[in-house]
Amino acid sequence: MEIHHYAHTSDPGLHRGKKKWTHYFWEFLMLFLAVFCGFLAEYQLEHTIEHKRERQFMISLVEDIEKDVINMENEIRFSKIQYENLDSLTAMIYDGKLDELHVTKMYELQRRYLFPVNLRLINRTALQLTNSGGMRL
Repeated sequence: MEIHHYAHTSDPGLHRGKKKWTHYFWEFLMLFLAVFCGFLAEYQLEHTIEHKRERQFMISLVEDIEKDVINMENEIRFSKIQYENLDSLTAMIYDGKLDELHVTKMYELQRRYLFPVNLRLINRTALQLTNSGGMRL
């Protein structure tokens, strides 16, 4: 795009004259400002997109933490039940009664409550941040 104070025509009789240095200066200034304004607009757009992405990751991270807290509370509740019932199992073992009813009850308690804690934390957002290279957030 050219900015001139006179019209371009192919008429050979039209006198164009020599351009002054100020004309070149103003053309350079206009071109520089156009490129610089484009750069600023692109920078602002990139900043807006990054801010939006950061908010999405933080919302996702909060959701993950809330789910982890619920899972931990459920696991704590189950661990308390497990501890109480395993206490019953150890009491039966220390009583020494090994008749069929007590052995069946001990087997049932052992099968139901004697296994390790099965807590799985959600790491969905951390994986997304790692894979996208966004760990700087």
